Amino acid sequence: MSRPIDIMREAALLGLQCPHTTTELAVGCIIVDDDGTTIATGYSREDGNQKSHAEKIAIEKLPTDADTHALTLYSTVEPCGTRLTSGPACAHLIIARHFKKVCYAMNEPPHFVNQNGLDQMRAHNVLVEHVCDDVVYDMVARANPHINWHPKNP
Repeated sequence: MSRPIDIMREAALLGLQCPHTTTELAVGCIIVDDDGTTIATGYSREDGNQKSHAEKIAIEKLPTDADTHALTLYSTVEPCGTRLTSGPACAHLIIARHFKKVCYAMNEPPHFVNQNGLDQMRAHNVLVEHVCDDVVYDMVARANPHINWHPKNP
C-alpha cells in the first residue's frame, strides 16, 4: 500500500510535465483506490487545451464502472471551486462524482481567483486532507515559477 506522501510526490512529478504558461497553474493529479493503486492520472494541459485542469483530465480517464465512493483524488493544488474560463470547477466535478476523499498539497494562491473549492467539498461531505512535505512543496514551486508560494502554505 502506498503512503499518501508518496502518492502526492508522484502527482507533483506529473505537475512538472505541464506545458509552462504564466497565466495558469501547473497541477498534477492521481486518483487511487483504497489500496493506493493508481486508477487514473492527469496534469494540466495534458490534452493540449491551455485551460484544461489536471483533476478534470484524470476524472475523464476513470473507467466507466469506477466506484468513486471508494476513491481518493490527489491534487498538487487545491481543486478549484471557481473558474474564470468555461467549464465546470474541479470541486464541482468531484462533488458530482461523490469522491470519498481529496488530498491536496498547496492552497491555490489568489493570483487568478480566490478559491473556495476545499470548503465546497467539505460542505458536501468529501473528506479533505492536506498532504505535503518539503519535496512536494519544492516540486510544485518549480512547476509554477510564476507564482509566489511563500510563505509556505497552507
